[in-house]
Amino acid sequence: IGKYRFVSRFGGDEHVVRYLGEHTTIGRQVEVHCIADDQAADSDAAHQLLTEGRVFGGATHRNLQSVVDSGRDEGGRPYVIFEVLRGESLEELIAANPRGIDPLRAARIVVQLLEALRALHEAGVVLRTLSPAEVMIERVTGKEELAKIRRIEGAVLLIEGGALPITHLGYTPCLAPELRRGDVGTDPRVDYYSIGVILRMLLTGRARGDDETLSDVARRALARACAEEPDERFASCEGFLQAVALILPPDDREAKEQIPM
Repeated sequence: IGKYRFVSRFGGDEHVVRYLGEHTTIGRQVEVHCIADDQAADSDAAHQLLTEGRVFGGATHRNLQSVVDSGRDEGGRPYVIFEVLRGESLEELIAANPRGIDPLRAARIVVQLLEALRALHEAGVVLRTLSPAEVMIERVTGKEELAKIRRIEGAVLLIEGGALPITHLGYTPCLAPELRRGDVGTDPRVDYYSIGVILRMLLTGRARGDDETLSDVARRALARACAEEPDERFASCEGFLQAVALILPPDDREAKEQIPM
């Protein structure tokens, strides 16, 4: 496709296919996301892929997978080129640690996700269906890890309008209750619920259950993030960030995060 050649297929679904690719001139490895062979250039799959390209292309952040390029093939079908992510998914990390990971490690990962989410919300994007499968953990140096949010099928750009309820997913614990009830879910607080569930999974290995074994700080953060009613959740990423930052040692916190809102 264009300047890129396929190396191998590594994922996707019946609508969008992902390949490991390579730039034919400079040899840079990339992820090539294109619609499946039976999907037309004006199909819903094509529209969703272009939306994802705009979502990740318009909100640049170190904790978001970067868009490198985009275009259309000879048949007018769109494709989007993303940076290659290497490492393990958060889903794999949780599966390998059924009793949870170290709270400090969990807090550092979730702080990165919230910082990425803040950038997305400021760009008018609501993810709606964020889950551990859409987060990659890359080793940077030593013990330092970089969490990156990748392709989110249910993401919406508020400026475009026309968002539809989430009907194509089965039960997933990270989906906010109002989305499961059929709400369109353009309120950013649906994403706080998703990250709250992810935090619980990192701390305990479970999406649901008793939080009594956790610290008081963690319990209070989870209770608010995972509240059934949106009005009872954090009102902004800033408040959620400050609550999670209290799990970290003082040296890891920014000054404004020393005292909760």
